[in-house]
Amino acid sequence: MSAETTVVVVDDHEVLRTGLRYVLEPHNIRVVGETGGLEEAKALVASHRPDVVVVDVRLAEYDGVELIKDLARKRTRVIAYSGYSDDRLLARAIDAGAMGFVVKDSSTEDLVESIRAVSQGRRWLPQPLSDEEIDEAIRVKLPMLSRREREILGHVSKGLSTDEVAEKLQLSAHTVRTHVKNAMRKLEATSRAHAVAIALRELSIR
Repeated sequence: MSAETTVVVVDDHEVLRTGLRYVLEPHNIRVVGETGGLEEAKALVASHRPDVVVVDVRLAEYDGVELIKDLARKRTRVIAYSGYSDDRLLARAIDAGAMGFVVKDSSTEDLVESIRAVSQGRRWLPQPLSDEEIDEAIRVKLPMLSRREREILGHVSKGLSTDEVAEKLQLSAHTVRTHVKNAMRKLEATSRAHAVAIALRELSIR
């Protein structure tokens, strides 16, 4: 049996939190903490150091995306959990540092696989694609971008930072940023994360 994956669930609906515990634990994913409160969430993560934190992005008393940002700064792997499949919400979650985005009406299998992927440091979005599929889809579906812009946006969509893309393509970080800005302008994106979200939508993974 593979090693157990530990999770903290942050959602302001107690029934949903309880349901996730019962759904996940048969798959060797143990919920080590659950809460709807901001400070309690931070305390649970600090105490248990889970492999993944699942955060509802629309919480009643505070912004779940801000919690994602705080956790990501501390190198915690986070999945944004949402009742809505929304490009701008996806963009905000990615920009905040979320490594995964799962819609609440997804199947149990998708939720389990998303947690496993993110716990291993891989990005998960509504429909996971291989690196090769992302490259091909961006080439075909975003023809308004130059070859280099498509190449760079493809790497960004896979979760690479500006410095990592620069090293991989043997370019300067300044050049990478320039290409990203040009891609953002052509896609009418408001941020780097929004550009990625648009690309992901065009790849039919919203």
